[in-house]
Amino acid sequence: MEIERKFILKSLPQTELGEKIEYKRHFIYSKDGVEMRIQQKGNMFELERKEKIDNLVSKKEKIEITKEEFDTLKTISNASIERDSYVISVEGREVSLKVYRGVYEGLIRAEVEFATKEEAEGYVPPNWFGREITDTVIGKDSNLINFSRKDFTEEMEKYKN
Repeated sequence: MEIERKFILKSLPQTELGEKIEYKRHFIYSKDGVEMRIQQKGNMFELERKEKIDNLVSKKEKIEITKEEFDTLKTISNASIERDSYVISVEGREVSLKVYRGVYEGLIRAEVEFATKEEAEGYVPPNWFGREITDTVIGKDSNLINFSRKDFTEEMEKYKN
């Protein structure tokens, strides 16, 4: 199970970001809260199935695949997203920063994972985090893939503080 909350950031924090991991994610299926996708993270390739349980919880299953399997499955994908990811420590908690490229450039998201739903619900984010976007259209890659650049830009306007 994955339990997480997501927040939009205006910019990257002024801290050591560590190693950048480049993601290339391709969606094979996304409907009714179920996603099938493949992703390349650096030199690693994965096939992932993700099922939404509620606004904070998802069931996620991953298997590592070869580059050849990735390239073959990519031919049947219907959308893709590219982003860079950094993992930082914020108040003793691991936070994953996602910086989007291409159509979704301008979106910077902080993702915080939790051990329990109660822990997630009680979390108080630092004041430099922006608005929470956990259960919004820009909080999920499977929703983002439905936006053109123009639609995405219009949607982002709603989240400016």
